[in-house]
Amino acid sequence: MLEEAEPSQRRQEPPVNSHAPLSQTSQDISHVLADVFKGIYSNDIIGKDTLSNLVKTKAGRDSHHEKYVDELQQVRGKTTAQSTGREQDYAEDRAEGRYKLQKFRDRHSYLRNPRFLPPNAQRGGASLTQPRNAVKPEQEKTGANGRSSTDDPVPIFQAQPPVVVFTDYSVGNVYETTLELKNLTSSSRHVHVIPPTTPYFSIGLGRFPGEGGIVAPGMSCKYTLRFAPDSLADYTDFLVVETQTEHLFAVPIEAARPPPVLTLPRVLDCGYCLIGGVKFVEFLCQNVGLSTGMFCIIPKSQWPSVARSYFSEQPPFAVSPSIFKLQPGEAIVVEVVFFPSTAEKSCQVFTVVCDNCQVKDISIEGEGQLVAVELVSVSGKQEPPALGEMHDLTAEHFVRFSPSNPHSAQQKKIVIRNNVHLELPFFWQVMKPNLHPLLPGESPELSHIQFHLATDDVFHVSPSAGTLAPCQDREFLFTFCPKDVR
Repeated sequence: MLEEAEPSQRRQEPPVNSHAPLSQTSQDISHVLADVFKGIYSNDIIGKDTLSNLVKTKAGRDSHHEKYVDELQQVRGKTTAQSTGREQDYAEDRAEGRYKLQKFRDRHSYLRNPRFLPPNAQRGGASLTQPRNAVKPEQEKTGANGRSSTDDPVPIFQAQPPVVVFTDYSVGNVYETTLELKNLTSSSRHVHVIPPTTPYFSIGLGRFPGEGGIVAPGMSCKYTLRFAPDSLADYTDFLVVETQTEHLFAVPIEAARPPPVLTLPRVLDCGYCLIGGVKFVEFLCQNVGLSTGMFCIIPKSQWPSVARSYFSEQPPFAVSPSIFKLQPGEAIVVEVVFFPSTAEKSCQVFTVVCDNCQVKDISIEGEGQLVAVELVSVSGKQEPPALGEMHDLTAEHFVRFSPSNPHSAQQKKIVIRNNVHLELPFFWQVMKPNLHPLLPGESPELSHIQFHLATDDVFHVSPSAGTLAPCQDREFLFTFCPKDVR
């Protein structure tokens, strides 16, 4: 019987992998395991998949196993409900804790003594103009490494004005202005100003709000800056402000008058002029700038000497006046004289110097020309003089009229062209011919050439006087009217 009972009991025992407890009473060693394995042991040992597998395998196996699975389901449901409620409670508690901690920090946000700043603090101290932002953990780490905390130094002093400017000045006077340096930090500071480098600017002793040359937070010290120009040119300089930190800053100094502006063109074209003649050309020069200027016009080859005469001459040009003064909006007429001596284009460079040390070059151009008149055509039949026929020795062209009865008139049209770019005034004179026979190739002697006005009044030219237009043709009418038979 005993042998038969043992097999039946063995059949009723659950298998080893059914997760049934070995006994109803067991020693609890969870605290030991939690201390050794930390979070690994504290996590959920029985997950959702394990519990679902136990539920599937509990039916029809063992009452002990079914009871274990039911209790495990109940415990699992309570834990899930409790954990959901606890997470909400924990989130509310955390938010409330952060709010209280922020209020505590805001209550203790006071100005620190700059002598006892932390190593990662900015060396300029707290700024009165820049907001104090909360330092994040990432910024604290970066500041500990010494990178971001010193890249953008806090400004110590602010210059008012940031750029010292002089705009209206004259030679021989001294001008003053005030430079104000304001302390932008939360601690008192010493300040030292290095004067400008050029002799035209100088700086006086500083005026401080307190004793010892110390400027309190938000207070200012003032310096008097003097400017003594020796010309009306532009000046630039700077002064350096030193403080207790290694960062320096410079205050620029500028002196510039609004320059006078002349409407005189860069190229003065005098046009054309006959050789040996004189041409006067006028150019209007106006000062459209905002300041008065004294000007001098001299040849560039004589610069930097100063013109001392009313005319400034560089052949074949002369300019007047060579020295003049113009107020804003005032104008003057600059006269250029052109007297060419050769048939070519001439160009000379003159320099216009202003009393503010500005220099401008202008060029004067002109072209000299010779008189060039050409006979284009003669109406009717043209007959050259026959061999041995007597004719005027100085004549270059021959106009022949046919024989005519007394008091009967013959006319011929002659076209003459002006090949010069200038107007040529003209008038006709009928002269007695210089008749002298010449052999072929023989040149006339000057002693045989004489000029006398004709008195027989046989030939007439219409028009007898006028002007030849530049590079144009002009038609003339020649009339032959004999008085008697010859």
